Amino acid sequence: MPKVSRDRWIAVFALASLALANTGLDAMISISSPVLEILYPVAMTLMVLAFLPRPDGCHHMYSFSVTAAFCFSIVALVTDLDFIWILPVIAGAVAGYTMDIRAKGKGVD
Repeated sequence: MPKVSRDRWIAVFALASLALANTGLDAMISISSPVLEILYPVAMTLMVLAFLPRPDGCHHMYSFSVTAAFCFSIVALVTDLDFIWILPVIAGAVAGYTMDIRAKGKGVD
């Protein structure tokens, strides 16, 4: 692997910073806003699930609700429906919790 000198790294980062600074704040916000609108429901779901009591090995509850949050946040972005992701997340959490409880009762992880 070729070794890159410190001066070259400085030049690369300076040029990248210059390019970002010249695009303007409006352009950066217009690029980052859709990404944040997709990540916001996923982050909120994870924060709420972190505060809920859960049984050991409840990976279905997390995976179902986070998947629902991700998929329906994309739908919300396309259709301009802001909080369409909340009910599918709740349904996914309940379904996943039920699967986790049943799997724990059968001794399966």
